[in-house]
Amino acid sequence: MKKKLLVLLAMSGLLAGCSFSIFNESLSTSFLSSDSGTSSASSGEASSANPSSSSVGVSSSSSSSVHAKGAYTIMVYMCGSNLESDYAPHGETPEYTGLATANIKEMLSVDLPNEVNLIIETGGCTEWETDYGISANRIGRWHCEDGNLVSDAQLGQADMGSVLTFQSFMEWGLNSYPADHCGVVVWDHGGAMDGCCSDDNYGGDTLYNSEVHNALKGAFESVGRTEKLDWIGYDCCLMGVQDIADFNSDYFDYMVASQEFEPGSGWDYDTWLSEIAANTSIETPTLLGSIADSFVSKCARSGSSDATLSVLDLSKAAAYGSAWETMAGELAGVINSSFKWNDFKVLCNKGLRFGYYDDTYKYCYDVFDIRSWCVDMQADAAFSIVDTVEGVETALSDYVIHDSYGPHYEDDPKPCGLNFFCPVSGYSSSSDYTSAETNFATWRSLLDKYGSFYSLG
Repeated sequence: MKKKLLVLLAMSGLLAGCSFSIFNESLSTSFLSSDSGTSSASSGEASSANPSSSSVGVSSSSSSSVHAKGAYTIMVYMCGSNLESDYAPHGETPEYTGLATANIKEMLSVDLPNEVNLIIETGGCTEWETDYGISANRIGRWHCEDGNLVSDAQLGQADMGSVLTFQSFMEWGLNSYPADHCGVVVWDHGGAMDGCCSDDNYGGDTLYNSEVHNALKGAFESVGRTEKLDWIGYDCCLMGVQDIADFNSDYFDYMVASQEFEPGSGWDYDTWLSEIAANTSIETPTLLGSIADSFVSKCARSGSSDATLSVLDLSKAAAYGSAWETMAGELAGVINSSFKWNDFKVLCNKGLRFGYYDDTYKYCYDVFDIRSWCVDMQADAAFSIVDTVEGVETALSDYVIHDSYGPHYEDDPKPCGLNFFCPVSGYSSSSDYTSAETNFATWRSLLDKYGSFYSLG
């Protein structure tokens, strides 16, 4: 399987974003044994697979006990990467470490009732800056109990950027911690269509959109689940993209993600977990709105004014997707009939864009705010005849049910809560945007036909 490696972008301040080089990897289907336990966390420094060898998956921890059905289970897939072990955004001596540990401390600070399960899978970094006994040589499975991190299983080394590892994590959580409500948090770097969860032990291998989808499909089939889970949240940069949300709509009712880079300090876990502790029947939109608002407030307190986090009602994904594809078809017709490809290039470079650093690296993630795009198209003489853009705006307003952003966006354009992908920078290419990664076939066809627009005159 050929995968694109995320390499950390140099950013002013502490960010959980990534930039890139190329990495090829073969995905092994071998499985590793696990050591389970119910005692408090210990170092577990047993021998493990060599991270330099081909990547491996892990099987579900069959030795983990199955707990009585609870009211709520929160499953955290925590790929520590260099946010935990060695974060030096400008190549200097590392000054930011232990960011995953800091979020675990926030989680453990909340007095959760017995009917709420908070479980964590750890891995993906070369060193854990922690007193909790988390090993960099193992995949660890844990639950939070009375302010302690308790080991459920210590598995062999495995690639957290692998579909097999994520699928096994989902199977473990769904089998071992059943509950009336379930939320899944994906924690690490993110890079929009270039994926999330960059495993430092496996050359920065990441989970692509298709891999997350395939892992969920496999896990649901394995445990015999047909009902969607309540929500998925990305505590990662730049994952608020329409293609990602569309894929997740098969398995979740809601999604929460950021359009922009996220500070590495992550979400404000003690705030929203306290709300679940106080009311295990809390409505999902209310909870996710609190996750978004508390995150943006936390960022503002630390000096990050451009944070964004939004909530999507994934039951509206199909209607939104249909509206976007209809618009893309009409737009393609206008471009083809009137030779407006250069006008399209100009249009693509307007509006509100995310995931850039400076004049050398800007726009490298090639994600753009959808509402800003619609407004610019309607104001552009070359494309104002595309009437179906109004359908996109209407569907978008139903799709994004909560949009939180920092004071940086006091002036228009303001973030709408969702991005689209368009390769304008020269870093991304339409050839990276394969049919495996998106259901927006008409839009993808348009991008494939015109290639990477940066190369046009």
